[in-house]
Amino acid sequence: MSNKYKFLSIISGVVMLLQFATIVYGQNVKSSAEDLKLGKLKLAVEANPNSIKANENYIEAVTVTGSLIAKQYQIWMKRFPKSAILPFAIGKAYQTYNDTSCKKYLLKAIEIDSGLADAWESLSLYESSAGNTAAAINYMQKATELAPLNVDDAYHYAVLHRSGDHVTYDSLMLKVVYHFPTNEKASEALALLASDACNAVEKVAY
Repeated sequence: MSNKYKFLSIISGVVMLLQFATIVYGQNVKSSAEDLKLGKLKLAVEANPNSIKANENYIEAVTVTGSLIAKQYQIWMKRFPKSAILPFAIGKAYQTYNDTSCKKYLLKAIEIDSGLADAWESLSLYESSAGNTAAAINYMQKATELAPLNVDDAYHYAVLHRSGDHVTYDSLMLKVVYHFPTNEKASEALALLASDACNAVEKVAY
């Protein structure tokens, strides 16, 4: 091999090494930036564990289905045992994935603060998705009692009775219409009642 080709071969090898080093450096910089961001989000939770927003920001930055988040929240729950928001936050995150792990965290949240309406709501949504209508009704009833102005809870509570007693179902749906007349849920309630009506007279009435 001539000196010219040897030189070109060396140059080519150097270029490849530089390209590889650039890629590795870029990956390390990205990883460091992500670690720094995650560290700041963790500090925000630790500074105010009862902040829903701080918890949501942290959860959004990690993989909910991974093991990291569960381990981290176990640490925080031991460190801040009086915080109902910590178990609620991870419980709600799991509930959005219909993960059975959500239930133990949500129950822990209401054990600490039985007045946390959102935790009762999340429990109801989970039980409903699992086909446990009776449990879903009980949990949503508690949520509506704690947050009577929450139209979504009132509507969901009514809908949960759809396959049960017709009189109770109609009454709860009409309560949604009466208490929240300008909300879109009122229109949805009337439309659902009309679709469920047994005869033409009832359909027209709704």
